[in-house]
Amino acid sequence: MRYLSAFALLIVASFSIFVSLNAQSVLEVSTVKPHPDGAPCGETRVQAGGRVEIACFNLQTVIREGLNILPNQLTGGEDWVRHDNWDIVAQDSSAAGKREEDVYREVLLAIAYERFSVKLHSERRPAKGFALTVAFAGKLGPGLKPSSGQPHSIDLKSGPTLIAHGISMSELAEWLKWPAGAGRVVEDKTGLSGLYDVNLHWTPLRIDQVTDPAIDKDGPELFTALREQLGLKIVTMQVVAERYEIQAAERPGAN
Repeated sequence: MRYLSAFALLIVASFSIFVSLNAQSVLEVSTVKPHPDGAPCGETRVQAGGRVEIACFNLQTVIREGLNILPNQLTGGEDWVRHDNWDIVAQDSSAAGKREEDVYREVLLAIAYERFSVKLHSERRPAKGFALTVAFAGKLGPGLKPSSGQPHSIDLKSGPTLIAHGISMSELAEWLKWPAGAGRVVEDKTGLSGLYDVNLHWTPLRIDQVTDPAIDKDGPELFTALREQLGLKIVTMQVVAERYEIQAAERPGAN
């Protein structure tokens, strides 16, 4: 899912352009401090009212999470961009009425551009990827139903189980790039419009490494679960993927 409503001008629509911040700031206040060496990482969370607490993120992670891209879609930057960790607290001045995901990504991008003075170069390149398609024409699985009207949510629970409400197929496809994409982009090619509720349960591929007793080791792997529970499948496809390069960044000044 890519949520950049206050940063729409950062989205790349043409080949090979230079990305810079030219949208109104969403930051009401922010603090960025080096994470203490050896200290454990705390929780990263979005609180009511638009307060965002980021624990132990390096700048590369801040950018990737803000843009919602895969690790191989971001390159460049000095070593500190990947190795220096930061604790961040920020307040989104325009959080009212927005989903937590929107607030989270907007704040991360604002921190990257305003506090770290990040400059990105972006290109659209052909790449190997996947398409999310309908497995059985005219028939959906029992775990995929038209939205019941519940508020938009995407939750990954023990099992693992994906419970989602009010999401589009493009959102589902983008989410699947993490568990199913193997580091590749997944595009929505289902032709299904509107919003849906999703209930999807599967077993991780590396079941031999699973120690969580809540996980059903005899359940279906993800691709089987998609077909049987949602009536969807993933096929290989050539895609056009966004690639970003960090061309400049500065450590933040005093808060």
